[in-house]
Amino acid sequence: MRYALGGAISAILIAGLVVPVTASAAGPAPTAALAPTAALAPTAVEVGGSLVTVPARRLVDTRTTTGPVGSVLVDAGGRVGTGALAAVLSITVVRPTRTSYLTAYPDGAQAPVALSMSFTAGRTSTNTVVANLSGSARVAIRIAVPANVVVDLLGYFTSRPDAQAAGSYHPVSAKRIVDTRQGLGGRPLAARGSESLQVAGLAGVPTTGVTAVAVNLVTVGSTANGYLTAYPDGQPLPYTASVSFPAGLTIANRVIVGMSNGRIRVYNAAAGTTQFVVEVVGYFGTAAGGSYYHPLQHDYVKPPDSPVRVADTRIQPPTNGVLTVSQTALTDAITGFAPWDSTVPPTAVIASVSVFGERGSGSITAYPTGSAPPATTDLPYSSGQVSNQVLAPLARGSFSLRLSGAATQFTVDVSGYFARLRPATTAGLYGWGWDSVGRADLVSSSAPVRIAASTGVIGLSTSGWYANYLIRDDHTVQGWGYGPFGAGRTYSTVPVSVPGATGVVAVVANGQDDNGWGTAFALRSNGTVLAWGQNTRGQLADGTTNNRNSVAVIAGLTGITQLAAGATAGYALKSDGTVWAWGDNAAGQLGQGSVGGYRGSPVQVPGLTGIVAISADRNEAWAVSADGSLSQWGSSSMRSGPSAVPAAPYWTASACPARKVVAADQLGAVLCQDGTVWAWDVFQHPTAPWGATIPGLSGVSDLATQDVATFALTSAGTVWRWGHGWYNSMGDGYTWSSQTGNDWYEVITEPAPMPDLSGITMISSYRQGTFVLRG
Repeated sequence: MRYALGGAISAILIAGLVVPVTASAAGPAPTAALAPTAALAPTAVEVGGSLVTVPARRLVDTRTTTGPVGSVLVDAGGRVGTGALAAVLSITVVRPTRTSYLTAYPDGAQAPVALSMSFTAGRTSTNTVVANLSGSARVAIRIAVPANVVVDLLGYFTSRPDAQAAGSYHPVSAKRIVDTRQGLGGRPLAARGSESLQVAGLAGVPTTGVTAVAVNLVTVGSTANGYLTAYPDGQPLPYTASVSFPAGLTIANRVIVGMSNGRIRVYNAAAGTTQFVVEVVGYFGTAAGGSYYHPLQHDYVKPPDSPVRVADTRIQPPTNGVLTVSQTALTDAITGFAPWDSTVPPTAVIASVSVFGERGSGSITAYPTGSAPPATTDLPYSSGQVSNQVLAPLARGSFSLRLSGAATQFTVDVSGYFARLRPATTAGLYGWGWDSVGRADLVSSSAPVRIAASTGVIGLSTSGWYANYLIRDDHTVQGWGYGPFGAGRTYSTVPVSVPGATGVVAVVANGQDDNGWGTAFALRSNGTVLAWGQNTRGQLADGTTNNRNSVAVIAGLTGITQLAAGATAGYALKSDGTVWAWGDNAAGQLGQGSVGGYRGSPVQVPGLTGIVAISADRNEAWAVSADGSLSQWGSSSMRSGPSAVPAAPYWTASACPARKVVAADQLGAVLCQDGTVWAWDVFQHPTAPWGATIPGLSGVSDLATQDVATFALTSAGTVWRWGHGWYNSMGDGYTWSSQTGNDWYEVITEPAPMPDLSGITMISSYRQGTFVLRG
């Protein structure tokens, strides 16, 4: 939709959570809010980003390239760190010929019907915009009328755990620390002059541990057109504008600026003198209790709009000059886009406030609902359109906007919010995905949740479809989901002990039949193997096809060092480097050179010697030799063999000497001996299924795969993931939903870190979920 906001004024506002709106020729037109989704459980681990400031760097300047344009693609790749969620941009529209607006949103998402910045014909305008990034770290900017734009990178928000302590947000009660008209805190800025300003120790900003400050920078009554630049004191002057202004007008812009020795510096690029005001609304730093940035979306296949409109005074007029955006309105608008824990409520939002149809001079001030409005001004207006970034703390999930002066209409568009995190700092087992926590109603979790009775866990099952197992520190086994789990149990919503499974050092599980049965194998410390569960294709290796709920030893298997499980077959690696298989052979998965039938007892896979690792998925199996070469047999997701169903092991190539292989359905990965990863994905890249080295990953110690996603555990204890968000597989709080004709799911095409997970020692996946062990 197109809108021409004749005479509108914008301000980006950080003030709690928010509600949606659109625009028309008479100003933003209302849109329906999306339906709310259920909040996560109180134990959910939230996604969150911390601020990293960088020296200002120009990314786009159409004056020297294309000239006036209607759209711009901003590529921040290589300039923002790994795990970047959003970029802090300074966007300047240079002398546009018409009054209009622009919107910044993740590249690849559908263009939202909301604003990031508005501007006035003939007037150069600057706005700080926190723009959510696509998976490839790019931002699309849509400009309603062709104009020249300049885009500078000032910083970014990252979910990388090692950066979080230094960049959490701390809102303060807004306070004016400089007003040169009153002789407060500084002097008027002379032409081409600058002023060093003390910030630390004032307005609630600590004297130590502060990396950046959020201030409202206001120019008042300048004698010439120009701009001000705010930057860390003692650092080189960057060639970027913080607020652009015409002579004589009062113009404001919210600025996030790094600090040096507790000070910032403001430079006046105008040819005349200007009065200015500085108001502090918050700071970023290392103090405890900080909040972290939550974008409304990532790179979805069918994404919701971002930014999202949350208020429109034409629909909800102010009462006695005050518009209150309630917690209910904010929850309805935002919960469906990003998770937030109701027991750790959001502390602030980032939003664009747009004023249109003003009838004179006035101002808008944002503040926590229920508090007295501060003696500060977030958005002054008089004529034309301007933009600003406002950061206002919330009270009980709500904020208010006070309108002073001439009457006007305005809208509010939100791109993200700040909230405290509930990180996975407690030792134990965490899971996410479809029914990852084994609840009877099959409710899934889109972010990691701590599973009950998870302390004392020393191992996790691998493979599995709907049954999951853990090994306790006394080497007994517990299981949950669809069993069986011994003693007549075939289903449990919490971990229960498996009778007879003792002395266990490893567990693998496989498929499920129509009755909810699967099969599990447990390796004991004495090198023998236990089996229980489904046996329709001889996978219990007891000479029958009778399902068995109780645990029993597989005869003839001794000296075993590793196990693997396909959908209806089992595999064992002996200490002499040979591989043994049993169960179903319909796809040649036993490696015997034939297809069909089954084996009710273990048989050696011919041609395999000197093997050091094995793995399996559904109807295929893999073996790794000491030199890192791979052998593969059965029906392969990689589809690289001499036929779709190779019945005997054949050598297959990877780009590196292998340590381990994981595969699931149509994707898989090789853990290379040097700690890098080589992976393939037939689903996502059907024309080039052979795979490639995954960029940016090193120091990887283990891999796990779901049907649609791959996960890498590093030696530093962090987890990285890529793939599709079906079944809530990404674990970052973005909820997969299936509606009539619509599937919304996240796609991550390059490795991204799992937010707020650290100290992880073990990882395991099954078809539709993943588990990690911390501590």
